[in-house]
Amino acid sequence: MSNLELVTGKRYLSFSAVKSYANCGEQFRLERIVQIPTAGSWALFGGKVFHTATEYLDKGTHITIELALADAWAAEAKDVDLDTLRPGGRGKVENQEWWAEKLPEYLQQYLAWRDERLNSGWSWLSLDSGPAIEFSVRGTLGGVEVVGYVDRAMVNPDGEVFVIDLKTGSYKQGREQLDVYGQLMFQTYGIRPSFGQYYMARKAEIPETFALDADISSLASWWEIAERGISNEVFIPNPNPMCSACQVMPFCRLKGDPSSIAQFN
Repeated sequence: MSNLELVTGKRYLSFSAVKSYANCGEQFRLERIVQIPTAGSWALFGGKVFHTATEYLDKGTHITIELALADAWAAEAKDVDLDTLRPGGRGKVENQEWWAEKLPEYLQQYLAWRDERLNSGWSWLSLDSGPAIEFSVRGTLGGVEVVGYVDRAMVNPDGEVFVIDLKTGSYKQGREQLDVYGQLMFQTYGIRPSFGQYYMARKAEIPETFALDADISSLASWWEIAERGISNEVFIPNPNPMCSACQVMPFCRLKGDPSSIAQFN
């Protein structure tokens, strides 16, 4: 068993794990190693419902937005206490009522965007398992096992493959996630995507298109450094203005009382 598995319980690192570790090692430790319980958010829940509903619609298992949304909401709420979810947005107005009102609008906009593409010569990338809709990828970066889940992959009229990630938040994305998915797609399926895009559900737009030509050595170094730090239990706090919103700050070794962690042992 590797040191990584001994520390985290997993043999691999996902993009979200590496990004979380890079943002704040102490928060990573408290949330993912100590596993201090935290309240969920309506932003996360609403995003999951959107992803599940679009998957139902794109795969054709549901023919209307109403049915897709109702079943997606029920599926995601099955193991969640909705009364404990934190509202978000300015003024904390993005609560249950807000998402119930906005999700049908976001889904309608998504279908219009999708259909416009499919009607103009685009198609879903075809994989052995079927259309490239919500599929897993796996490989290695810097000698570290990596697992990821890609939202969509499409082929444009010129035969170029696009990796597309669906987002329900505001646009503040970097290209790194798309670069990682591109590398993993090549390792998993032998398909090298040419471009990556984020579909932003709130505005039904794609702000940027990224050429997936990142130097593999830079991605490998990132993963190697993260794996080495986590495996050696190097969890450095990163004090910043977002600390006040961190749910595990009360247990932080820099800003809280780490002795109170004992209640979770």
